[in-house]
Amino acid sequence: MIGVYLYDIFGASAGNKSSHPKDESNSITNQRNLIMEYIKSDAVLSTYTVREYIDDGISGTRFDREAFEEMMTQVKEGNIQVIITKDYSRLGRDYLEVGRYLEFVFPVLKVRYISVNDNYDSNNFTGATGGMEVAVKNVINMMYSRDASKKVRSARTTLAKAGKFIGPQAPYGYKRSESDKQKLVIDEEPAEVLSKMETFDLDLIRQVVKRITMYDDGNIQFEWNVDDFLQVK
Repeated sequence: MIGVYLYDIFGASAGNKSSHPKDESNSITNQRNLIMEYIKSDAVLSTYTVREYIDDGISGTRFDREAFEEMMTQVKEGNIQVIITKDYSRLGRDYLEVGRYLEFVFPVLKVRYISVNDNYDSNNFTGATGGMEVAVKNVINMMYSRDASKKVRSARTTLAKAGKFIGPQAPYGYKRSESDKQKLVIDEEPAEVLSKMETFDLDLIRQVVKRITMYDDGNIQFEWNVDDFLQVK
């Protein structure tokens, strides 16, 4: 079986274009199309069963990506004989870890690795995997990832300073505006509940919260924090 690994750091949903306008070529759809064309054009690979593994919106410098780990489990169980990615950066952006997989992990597990755009096929290499060219490309990929991460943080800071909402979920009593997802508007039903809470005795509320967070043989089992209140629906 072939494990086709697809990954987009900018969090586009599978089957859609990348949410980052300058990185459309790395969208899940384009990665899939490129790899499937490659497989179809190869007499041997085209006879294999293909399974996709997709990680969406997670940094490539991490290797604890859910789909990647699932794929590697299948490799270790002997269910996958070939792994294909669009290029080295889709495998990962930590050049040391990518090098470890290319030089040690894949050979030990006897899995063939193909990076389409890099014209790399482990079946065609002996000794050091790709040599200096591979190492340089992986270093560049890592540097790009760090630069992209800084740009994302900078963009979020700029949006926040402009009064835009950048949180993952609107606080209780608010909802995202239909016309502008980065703007919060009052959610009437919970807002009414909140308005009534203004008349509550705060000392009484503290006592109630304290009691419901306690008790199993007098030990605190759960403590509320600000994140818990933000997630109340």
